[in-house]
Amino acid sequence: MAILFLSTRFDDETHVGSRASHHRSTWFRGEWVFPLLPVGALLVLWGVIFTVLPVSRLEFPLNDDWAYSRGAFAFARGEGIHFYHQPSMPLLGQWLLAYPIIRIVGESHVALRLLTVALSIIGSLAFYALLRREVELSHAEASFVAASLALNPLFFLMCGSFMSDVPAFSLSLVALALYSSSLREGGPGKLVLAAVAATLATITRQNAVVTPLVAGILLWRHRALRWRPVWHGGVWLPLIAGIAVHWWFTTRPDAWPLPPRIPSVRRVCVLCYAVCIYMGLAVLPLLALRPGFISRGRYFAALVVMLDGVVVCLALGELFFPPITYHGGLFPYLSNMITPWGTLEDGVFVAGKRPLMMGRGVQTLLTVLACIGGAALADRAAARIRGRFLANPLFLFTALHALILLISPALFDRYLIVLMPGSLALTAGDSIRARWPLGLGALALFAACSAGLTHDWFAWNSARWELGRRALARGISADDIEGGMEWDSWHAPGPVVASKSERPHRPTWGLTLPFNHWRHPHITGRYALAFSQLPGTIVLDSEPYRLWLVPGKWRFFLLEERDDDKR
Repeated sequence: MAILFLSTRFDDETHVGSRASHHRSTWFRGEWVFPLLPVGALLVLWGVIFTVLPVSRLEFPLNDDWAYSRGAFAFARGEGIHFYHQPSMPLLGQWLLAYPIIRIVGESHVALRLLTVALSIIGSLAFYALLRREVELSHAEASFVAASLALNPLFFLMCGSFMSDVPAFSLSLVALALYSSSLREGGPGKLVLAAVAATLATITRQNAVVTPLVAGILLWRHRALRWRPVWHGGVWLPLIAGIAVHWWFTTRPDAWPLPPRIPSVRRVCVLCYAVCIYMGLAVLPLLALRPGFISRGRYFAALVVMLDGVVVCLALGELFFPPITYHGGLFPYLSNMITPWGTLEDGVFVAGKRPLMMGRGVQTLLTVLACIGGAALADRAAARIRGRFLANPLFLFTALHALILLISPALFDRYLIVLMPGSLALTAGDSIRARWPLGLGALALFAACSAGLTHDWFAWNSARWELGRRALARGISADDIEGGMEWDSWHAPGPVVASKSERPHRPTWGLTLPFNHWRHPHITGRYALAFSQLPGTIVLDSEPYRLWLVPGKWRFFLLEERDDDKR
């Protein structure tokens, strides 16, 4: 963190004529204060969440953490590398970072979660440094844009897990900031650190190979350094390491590598529209900060196109673009981290009916706001994607990731966080007067949504796992409990069923969910941990929890199938 901070303190006088020399803020006397906005905001929000929800109740895996954390724990115990038929990426970089933490504090999901939070803070600082150096923003605006990334609900939600998205993304931003700094200075002082960060990223998640590719493009444009072997070593060795580890990963019998898909016109249309919607929401704080930067004619043309896309999704989407009409043609268009019920889908991964967080009115409002922001992003892209900006590492980083998403075997909303740096950089940095109260108000709204989504995700999971522990203490076997995807996977006696050919062909038993049944056919489903009481069940126990975004006190249930309904 210190290296990233010091790398931003280049002399503004060397950028005569740049915006950075003309945007000196009068808010504070010390430039060192500005990076504290994204860092302080993250620390405050996480401090509030961990205060409201005691850490002792948060010892459970989230999403695919059950495999990622279990692999990290086994690695730290010296039991070698195990993937449990779940990860589709090698994860070695984040396991190496987690190794000393696990050895010091023990096997703790909370500790791994805090590691991800720490990496998100470092990644935000790296983004700040890149904005100062490569986009030439003032300290105040670079801090604001970095906070817009840090407080984005998609990014913030992923910080609460041990999933590979944020670690690989943050390490990539750190490597990119160090590559950028070392190339500008012309000395290899930071090159080794950049190579280490890039290597950790590429051996964690395959798409991180974009980082050394961007560094290679920047090196080729640097005429004084392009032929020096030490620079090529620092740039290409991480790429080679990432490719080698990926090849090794595909040979593992306990891994689940997914082959890339062939791009199609349908995927291009779905990706373009989804990116415009999600990135449109991401840039709203910047649009609130400088509402006058748009070119009206070009902006309204883009807005009409965006709104026409909404009409098509509502009217014909289910026939032509079912991936983006899963929720009825309105936001959210992609599934996984943000759905109308909060995090994850309703009735797919956990039994029972969940409280609805996002009704049609809220979905419509978010869709319209996304179109307004998406049109602004399209307007800025049309105005700025030319000349020197094409060589901007943030834009290259985002553009190359967009190409990778075209061949990605799946398209979840969390995959889009890698597109935020370039989108935010494109929208930032105009000479229009900043409206700080409006911009900070929008940023505060982002922070509230992020904290609410994360708190609610933790809250109902805390109730579920507390109920599950009590059920085990009562003598109920974990094999008899349909506890949801994370519970079933964490308590499974063996690896998940990985391939379609291995899926059981018999019907589901008891209260077992179909998705969990083919992954864990041993579960009898005599009992269930559920959001609501299911037909043909009796309530054995319940646990209260509170939600912020759907205010009120709710209960999670331990259910037993009635004797006359058992199979």
